[in-house]
Amino acid sequence: MATTEFTTAVDNSTEPTDELPAHLLRVQLADQYLIYTVIVLIMIGMGGATEISELKKAVRRPWGILICWLSQFVIMPLLAFGLAHAANLPAAYAIGLIVQCSSPGGSMSNVFAFYARGNVSLSVCLTTCSTVLAVGAMPLCLFLYGRSWTADAEFSVPYLIVIVSLIMILIPGALGLLLKWKLPKYIKKITNVCALVGTIGLLISIGLRAYVKPDVFTSSWEIWLIAILLPLFAAAVGFICSSIIRLPCSSRRTISIETGCQNVALALSVINTSFPAGVQRAEMQVISSLYGPIMAVELIVLVAGYRALYKAGRCQVCEYGDTPEDDDVEMVGQDSKTPKNATSPGDGSTNAQLDNGSTKAVTNGDTSGQTNYAFDDEKKN
Repeated sequence: MATTEFTTAVDNSTEPTDELPAHLLRVQLADQYLIYTVIVLIMIGMGGATEISELKKAVRRPWGILICWLSQFVIMPLLAFGLAHAANLPAAYAIGLIVQCSSPGGSMSNVFAFYARGNVSLSVCLTTCSTVLAVGAMPLCLFLYGRSWTADAEFSVPYLIVIVSLIMILIPGALGLLLKWKLPKYIKKITNVCALVGTIGLLISIGLRAYVKPDVFTSSWEIWLIAILLPLFAAAVGFICSSIIRLPCSSRRTISIETGCQNVALALSVINTSFPAGVQRAEMQVISSLYGPIMAVELIVLVAGYRALYKAGRCQVCEYGDTPEDDDVEMVGQDSKTPKNATSPGDGSTNAQLDNGSTKAVTNGDTSGQTNYAFDDEKKN
């Protein structure tokens, strides 16, 4: 395959650069501090919605983790490679697309999984595991697929940022678990407030980034189309892959959101540390800069639509694997002592005959580990 010569040395005296004026640099710095604060708040809330038993289950039966890794680090980079060639993208834009599609999930996925009635425990586990795997998977993907456009560039993964990302997931998450243990009566309110404030903070951050780099919104229609379709493709890949092995629907939504919420900040950091300042680096950042706000808007619309349908009682098909009546009890993660043919007496509970001869009443409802504090008042009729 012919390799396009890609210039990595830019003469800054004659070329426009991606350096920002002083006042925009201050806005960008404020946005970084805002994002750090938002992530901490989100992870405290998600820690409060996390179940230790579900974390153990996700590690002991890592189908969700493996499907997420397959979607993020195998299918999505390959899809980006095909899209870049099909659209005949210039080298800089193609590399930016591949970097974005090789990135792990970000913390934004946790709050969207929370509002979509997903398995929050699984979401936190997926974000942590994919960030760890990205240390080796991102350089491999960039090496395999980036060579079509550049043979001499050396991609650099900002390991410090990866470590900071892990710290900002684990420590606030652990704090949320501690609050859940110490303040069980207030943890619902804490979780809902943290999720709401975090979502508002993310929207403010999107506005600040649009103010700092408004030129990305003047990109060609091809770039816009790719940025619009990319989160939808990613979410579809995650949902289809997890549906093939019949994971519970709450886990399917979680994996779909995790795949669709790829880490924009990490992708931009990889570009910034791998290439010198210049017009080409600015072009590489365009797709990621568009992907972030478009992804947020699309997921807000999808999650809001799902919530409306659920409240109207029209999402029964979206509950497979999340109730004791389902045939695939083992995939749901029910106790092995609970028989698959448990009868429902009609009062909303299920009587299960245990090995010792006793009878245990199991309330019909969510048993997949999803914690849905935001839905306490939105039960189906």
